[in-house]
Amino acid sequence: MFMASRLPVSIRITYRPYKKKECFLEDFEGRKLKTLLPHSGGREFVGLSRGYLVFFGRKTCDFWLVNPITRHELHFPAHPFSRYFRPTRLKVILVFSPWVVSEWVLVVSARYSHSIWFSVSGSGSWIRSNTSSQIYDLHFFKEKIYVLTRSCFYEFELYPMPEFILLQTKNLPRLYLTGEFVSTAANLYLMHCPSSDSVLVQLDFDDRKWVSCEKIEEYAAVKLGMWADIRSKWYLLHDCLNVNLIHNEP
Repeated sequence: MFMASRLPVSIRITYRPYKKKECFLEDFEGRKLKTLLPHSGGREFVGLSRGYLVFFGRKTCDFWLVNPITRHELHFPAHPFSRYFRPTRLKVILVFSPWVVSEWVLVVSARYSHSIWFSVSGSGSWIRSNTSSQIYDLHFFKEKIYVLTRSCFYEFELYPMPEFILLQTKNLPRLYLTGEFVSTAANLYLMHCPSSDSVLVQLDFDDRKWVSCEKIEEYAAVKLGMWADIRSKWYLLHDCLNVNLIHNEP
């Protein structure tokens, strides 16, 4: 309850190519925490999902995840094609599927690719699913994975078979199809950055239409849907308690 009530803290990861990375956390009251991250030597920080820092091995092509608060770790095997990806274009989402496999699942894609890959913890393998259009972003929101491509907006289902489900929505300006997802606890947005100014549209799930947002200050500060091209961002402490259940049994 204490962690869930805390404001986001800033997080910074040091860049040390062949040594363990250092993680620095600082809250709004100026209190700081420093910790060493296991299995981060020779790996690049490529994202943050559900409280886990995600590291990708340039040579090994595998993924190590570590929660800097709980120190829990997860490992996913070498990705068959990730050596051809730029780490700065990787997008990773960690979810938990209690109904089908009762295990952690890592979902991976790369900006401008045509594929989504996922691996079940402990399986030692990856499953691939393709779409005809370039993928721009992935996002997990309220137990579902959403995919933004060059031409369409999809929901991606892992089970019982991997499937892209086309979502028909109204009022989405075409320029937003090159944007990125942003979310709060209650709402899903698409962000478009024409220059230095960010503009948002919000999805109204009841009417299946996108609505312009005039006030964006409260959402622009914490950009949860960013592609992994930064070494510092906001860390949401309540994510440590949220395992992101996906595909719950009806």
